[in-house]
Amino acid sequence: MAIRDMHDAILWESLEKTGVDRRDEETLIRVVDEAKDLHAVWCATILLRTCGTERCIPCLKRAMYYPKTDVKITSLHTISMIAGDSEADLYLAALGDTKFPDKFTAVQCIVQHCGERGIEPICGRAKKILRGERTRVAYNRDHSELTTALCYLDGWREGNPAIQDLFGSVLDQWDRLEMREQTKLTAELSFFRENAPRKEEEDDRIRL
Repeated sequence: MAIRDMHDAILWESLEKTGVDRRDEETLIRVVDEAKDLHAVWCATILLRTCGTERCIPCLKRAMYYPKTDVKITSLHTISMIAGDSEADLYLAALGDTKFPDKFTAVQCIVQHCGERGIEPICGRAKKILRGERTRVAYNRDHSELTTALCYLDGWREGNPAIQDLFGSVLDQWDRLEMREQTKLTAELSFFRENAPRKEEEDDRIRL
């Protein structure tokens, strides 16, 4: 059994134990809105990806402010999978909303669905990441939030001074990036492949 199939089977089994029909949108909406079991709500927000329509979007928007981070994250992801570009305003708002804590999820949705509208907020978010402590860096499919933002912005780098300044700032703080981030950026973006400090150059600088 594939990992994804195993994951789905676990979700289905979790809900079936409560007597919930995992394939019925209206039933899953009621679980999200009314269930007291946090795990059941989380499962329902994910399973709506398989049967959900625009009818479930309002309940998922409410779930973005549920008192459990996993539910908040899966709700926004599910909205993006169902509604796509039509909820671009929501993704942009989530990035600046202090009540929605997972900015990485918002960044991913903006990158996928907001086109050029995302340039300014994503640029601002990347600058904030660089200013932060960076004590714990999360990854999704080998991308951190910062590398996700930079790979997106690279498409508009030419002729955009704000993005060019940001890329320069990344070079200035190159040693603050995790090795995994450095490897990803030099592999995918020619700017960093051509301009990032080489390992031997960094060693020389440290010795000096």
